[in-house]
Amino acid sequence: MSSAWVVRKQRIYGRLAYLEDAVFEGGLHPRKDWELRERILQNLERLPRREADVWLAEHRQVREFIEAQPPPQAP
Repeated sequence: MSSAWVVRKQRIYGRLAYLEDAVFEGGLHPRKDWELRERILQNLERLPRREADVWLAEHRQVREFIEAQPPPQAP
């Protein structure tokens, strides 16, 4: 594994930790919760599938938050 990939993974996990904190704090404004969900999923997509699955399994509250978000309403 190259050192560039290791650094990249550290950044991804750092962003996920930041986003997880937003979930613990009650999410963003209700209209922004879908954005938070999408940002979490985008970061998980940057990881190998198995690592993303493990991360979601270990962070149950985030997984439940993702599953609970309804699609955004049209203005």
